[in-house]
Amino acid sequence: MRGSRFFFILLGVAVLGILAVIFFGADPNQRGLPHQTENADAPPVPPPPVVPPPETVEKVVPSFDVVRISRNCTAVFAGRATPGSVVVVKTGTREIGRVTADLRGEWVLVPDLPLERGNQEFVLESQLQGQEVIKADASVVAVVPECQPGEGGEQAIAVLTPSRGASRLLQRPAEGPLDPARRGLALDAVEYDEKGNLILSGRAQAGSTVQVYLNNEPIGVASADQQGRWTMKPEKPVDPGIYSLRVDQVEQAGGKVASRLELPFSRAKPEDIQMSADGQSVVVQPGNSLWRISRQLLGEGIRYTEIYRANQSQIRDPDLIYPGQIFAVPGASGPAGSQPKNGAPRQD
Repeated sequence: MRGSRFFFILLGVAVLGILAVIFFGADPNQRGLPHQTENADAPPVPPPPVVPPPETVEKVVPSFDVVRISRNCTAVFAGRATPGSVVVVKTGTREIGRVTADLRGEWVLVPDLPLERGNQEFVLESQLQGQEVIKADASVVAVVPECQPGEGGEQAIAVLTPSRGASRLLQRPAEGPLDPARRGLALDAVEYDEKGNLILSGRAQAGSTVQVYLNNEPIGVASADQQGRWTMKPEKPVDPGIYSLRVDQVEQAGGKVASRLELPFSRAKPEDIQMSADGQSVVVQPGNSLWRISRQLLGEGIRYTEIYRANQSQIRDPDLIYPGQIFAVPGASGPAGSQPKNGAPRQD
C-alpha cells in the first residue's frame, strides 16, 4: 500500500516537471515567461536610435536653408548643423531662439516672439556639448515690414549673404503678372566683391543656360542649377558707366532664346566701391527706387531727399536710378544699412 502511494507521488512529480518544461520553456533566458509563437507577418521592431558621442560626430558648419517671415512678423528658420548640436540664431547681440539639430543634422526654429520691424541681420552658430562654437559662413539680411496680420501690408525680404560669393534671395515679395517674354527669368541681385568685381545673380528655368549682355556685347554665360538659381561674373572688366543690360535664357536644344529681360545698369566707379566700405551705403538693386530705399533704411519714404542730396553727383533725376549704383545713406542704422555688398534687396 505504501509502495503504491510512493509510486503515485513520483508519477505526479514527473508530470509536473514535464508541464513546467512545456509551460516555461527549456531556455533559461525565457524562464518565467509564457511561450510565444513568432508571427512571420509582423514587421521587425526597429532598434532605438543610437546617439554617437560628441567626439565621433562629424562637424558640420551650420547653415540657413529656409527663412520665412510672415506679414505678422512671425518667422521660421531652418537649416543644417552638426547632428545633436545646439543651434542658436541671433540678431545683433540678441538671441532670438535656440534648438537642437536632429540625428540627420536638420533643425527648425520658430521664435517665440515676433521679429522687430526694420532691417536686421541674422547670424547662426552651433555647439556640441563640451565642444567649441561653430559659426556659419553666411548670414541673412532681412527687411521686416510693419506687422499687419492678414493679407494686407508689405511682405518681408530675406537675403542669404555669404562671406564670399553671390547672395541668394531666400524670401521675396509675391510677384505680380510677369511679362510673358520673361517666363520666370529674373535678375535678383547686383553686387561687388571685396575686389570690386561685378557679380550678377538671379533665377531661370532649372538646367537652362543664361547669357548676359551689356550694350549687346556678351560679358558672360551661366547655368541655372537644379533650384533654378544662376550666378555670373563678367569674363572681362566692365568700365564704369551706364549700360543697357540684357539677360537671355537659352533653350538647351537649338540655342533659341526662350525668355529675355532688359534694364538699364550703372557700373559703379572704383572710388564709389571703396566708399561703400564705410558701412553707410547701399548697392541699388533691380526694382529699387529712392523712396523704397529711404523707407527701408531711414524708416520713412519721404526722407529720400536726404539720399538724393548726399549723392547728387550720381543722380541727375531722382526718378532715374540704376541697378549697380552705390549710394551713401546718411543716418542709416542697422545691419542692412551697413551692407556694402547687397544694400537694399530687390523688390518687384
